[in-house]
Amino acid sequence: MKLFLDRISYYLISIDLMFLVGSITFFLLDRQDREKPLYRLLWIALSLVFVYENIAFYLAVKKTFNAWVYNIFFRHFATWVNLLIIRAFALTAGFKKAIHGFMISLLLFSGIPYLFGFIPFNDAGEYTSLLSGSFIIIACGLFYCELLSHDRYLETDPLRFPGFWICTLLLFFYSASFMILISYAYLIQRPNIYYAVIKIAQHSALALYFVFLLTLVQRKFFPQTSSLPRHD
Repeated sequence: MKLFLDRISYYLISIDLMFLVGSITFFLLDRQDREKPLYRLLWIALSLVFVYENIAFYLAVKKTFNAWVYNIFFRHFATWVNLLIIRAFALTAGFKKAIHGFMISLLLFSGIPYLFGFIPFNDAGEYTSLLSGSFIIIACGLFYCELLSHDRYLETDPLRFPGFWICTLLLFFYSASFMILISYAYLIQRPNIYYAVIKIAQHSALALYFVFLLTLVQRKFFPQTSSLPRHD
């Protein structure tokens, strides 16, 4: 128990608290709101990160290899959930089809190879990180294109629009992770820089999860402050 308490960090505590507050807020929402894909997906995202970060932390305390946790939960399940969150803001059929294409491609070119043993579950995850990061970054780019070009978004205040902040932080987090991936050989030889960059990625992740939580809180307690486009 003492070893567990000594190793626990503000990162994990923050994730656990956001999951707790997010779950309470989600189940306080009206039934109609709980059935909306966006709010359900935000709660699923908070729940998923709570599960895999705590499993990974427990395995790390036990000094057991935990790369498989991130390969399965973060690089696959979390990526699919994040793509569906981006899709919740899509207004055009083409954008939605692109999201479906990214999800299917991740399954075909990464999920199935892992499932059938072509890629070991305990590998470092570079290949899957490249795929998942690329899909999220492209999806965020498509969102910004739609935000700037679609008529219904002209009536939306970006600073009050949850989709803008969610996609911005998704883009920042996955871009930071992408940069760590492609410069890993350089960073690993410079531990101080490496851990500083990891901290940046962790803080951007916490900011993303906080926006997930804030969107739920806003919907429950301050619905008039949100700006959402019409979805026919």
